[in-house]
Amino acid sequence: MVKLVDMTSALQQVREKAPDTADAMKRFKSGDAGFTDKAHLKAKGMIPRADGTKKKSPKYEDLDKKDVATIKPIIKQLQKSVKSHDKQAKQLAKDISDEKDLEEQKKDLEEQLKTAEKQLEELYIKEDKAYVIRFKRIKDKERMVVVFRNQHDADMYADNIKKQGGQVFSNKLEKIPFKVVSKK
Repeated sequence: MVKLVDMTSALQQVREKAPDTADAMKRFKSGDAGFTDKAHLKAKGMIPRADGTKKKSPKYEDLDKKDVATIKPIIKQLQKSVKSHDKQAKQLAKDISDEKDLEEQKKDLEEQLKTAEKQLEELYIKEDKAYVIRFKRIKDKERMVVVFRNQHDADMYADNIKKQGGQVFSNKLEKIPFKVVSKK
C-alpha cells in the first residue's frame, strides 16, 4: 500500500518552528506564556490538558515496532524517488549540455560562412575556367560547391572532405559562369 503525502502541508510542518521547550516552561511558570507556548507544552505532556491529563502527542512519542513497520516502506519509496529524481536531473543536465553543443555548432557554421565569404571576396578569377569541387560533408544536408585556382588546392580540399566521411561528387576543371576581375 502506498501512502500519499501532501507535500505542501509536509513542508509547512517541517518549516514550522516550535518554541524552545525550556523557554516556554519559564514563561509558563512566570505566567507570561502565550497560546503557542501552552500548546507546545501540552503536546509534550509537560502540563495538563483541559481534561486534566498529561499525555504526549504522537508527534513526540518514541517509535515502537509498529511504527518501524510503517516507516520502512516509506524509506524505500523515498530512496527510489531519490534515484528517480537523480536520473531526471542527469537527463536535464544532458539536455542543457546538448543544447549548448547545438549553439556551439551553429556558431561554428556561422564562422565558417563568414570565412568562406571573406575568401570569396579575396578570390580573383581572371580566367574562364577553375577547379570546381562539388561535395556533401557528412553533417551537411545540402550539396556544396568550392572553387579553386589550382588543381593542388582542389585535390587537398577534396581529400580532406573524404577523410571526414563526406562525399565528393566531382573535382574537375570547369568553365565558370562568371569572371571576377577586380574587387570593385
